[in-house]
Amino acid sequence: MNQRPITPGENPSQVRADSVPFYPILDPYELGDLHDHRSDVPLELRHQLSEADYVIHIVTPEIQTPQLRPSAIREILRLTNAPRTNEIGHHGGSVASLASSENRGVESLRKFETLHSRDALEIALKLQQHYPDLLRTTIVSLAQTQGLKNETYTPDRPFHQEEPGRIMLLDRDEDDPIGQKFSDKLNWGWPFYGSIDATPTFISATVQYTREHDASFLDTPYSGQDKQSHTVREALDLSTNWLLCKLDENKEGLLEFNNTARSGGMDSQAWKDSAFAYLHADGSRANHKNGIASVEVQALAYDALLDRADLCMHQARSGEADELRDRAVRLRRQIIESFWIDDPVKGDYFALATDRGPDGAARALKVRSSNMGHLLQSRLLETNDTDTQHMRDAVVKQLFSPELLHHSGIRTLASDEAGFRPGGYHTGSVWLWDTARIADGLERHNYHHLAWNLRERIWHTVEETRKFPEFVRGGDSRSVEISQSEVYVWNTEHHLLHLFEQPPQEIQGWTVSAILAAKYAYPSYVVQKNRLPTNQLEQSILNRLSEKDQSR
Repeated sequence: MNQRPITPGENPSQVRADSVPFYPILDPYELGDLHDHRSDVPLELRHQLSEADYVIHIVTPEIQTPQLRPSAIREILRLTNAPRTNEIGHHGGSVASLASSENRGVESLRKFETLHSRDALEIALKLQQHYPDLLRTTIVSLAQTQGLKNETYTPDRPFHQEEPGRIMLLDRDEDDPIGQKFSDKLNWGWPFYGSIDATPTFISATVQYTREHDASFLDTPYSGQDKQSHTVREALDLSTNWLLCKLDENKEGLLEFNNTARSGGMDSQAWKDSAFAYLHADGSRANHKNGIASVEVQALAYDALLDRADLCMHQARSGEADELRDRAVRLRRQIIESFWIDDPVKGDYFALATDRGPDGAARALKVRSSNMGHLLQSRLLETNDTDTQHMRDAVVKQLFSPELLHHSGIRTLASDEAGFRPGGYHTGSVWLWDTARIADGLERHNYHHLAWNLRERIWHTVEETRKFPEFVRGGDSRSVEISQSEVYVWNTEHHLLHLFEQPPQEIQGWTVSAILAAKYAYPSYVVQKNRLPTNQLEQSILNRLSEKDQSR
């Protein structure tokens, strides 16, 4: 992107919806003369802007409230292109999101109508007990586009960031205008492999499906990127090798993402993939130039190593199993060393991530975020030794603190952190899938009442919005709030164009699968919901929440 000075103008009127360039805006200069529209944003939002931020575009699309009550079954059929429930998984994996029928004409609500590996795997894993075919077809679809070569970056040519064994992030059709725009402006090639977490998730998903649904699954054939015949076993082996190589490449033995494109590409390659998702305690942006290791990604890598080891043992490959388990033990030790923060003021917690300082040494991003909640769903915190119990309880306390707990779920960033913004995409908003994953982790450790407390918050949010929103605002309002405007900001310090705020996707597949899985699980909860918690910490948190509700 060519840089030139941006001169603040004289309070231009807000850009009308019908004059918006074709979504998405990836180059600020397609807007013509650039002026600072800071005066046009609400005062609360204006105070969140730094001196380096220029508001170069604002638009508020006309978004209708759907007439029909939300139905998870109806939407999972649409997301999976299945005419009936017994065909879910027969027509490919789930697309990431859709717009409602009332808002099909709103381009900004149709960003991800395509197979997105991270989303598709999460949806399929969440629903595998009821729709195992969806998990099967998702795994095979991703194997078909699995990376097979080490691609060299060449300026001015589409760059896929392909590596042997790596699972793609997403693919787009060559005729897709959005895909063409990403290729032209960010140099993305299709399929695009800019994800650090899809591959370990693919490993665990493949092992789970083989173990729980079809012991012969590894022999399933498919046609790969090279148009040759392969089996799922080969795809699993390739992905495992990719994971081991990535861990070996890292000085600390962590799974770190790094944008290998010198121009374009994608800086943030975990689920929190926005430009300013990774930040330090003072609110400054993390150093993306030398690699970032996100805490929940390490848990995914740990689980993938153990899942693969379990499968090796089942296949009488004990030597490989022992080696993988040893790698997992070393990784767990490093995770605790790198991410665990003893803080007498904030309380103990796991840091969001690590980045690297000027000397190349890893340093923790010491902020409290929802990411640490994902560790509850991992095997990482399963043991019952005193240290692990303390870490597990500390995470639960943080998640249900006033700073992270919101009436819609868990905030992506604690409200007292310097970088918190109520409408920030990953820095204050509440993502319903994120909260659902944390609820699953709580249930894994027998915090049943707290798990269902979070699920009820998700249900309430879906009912109130009449949608399955990607996220909602994480502010102090007692009502559910959704961001209405797209606010594009050019940051002159980092030379980044990014969406400072945006409306959420309406029918987010992650949210749909979270609601559907909770509804299927609810009868089992009814059996025990009137039983008192056996965990003293859980009881104390429930008492505090009850007192808070009564005081309103």
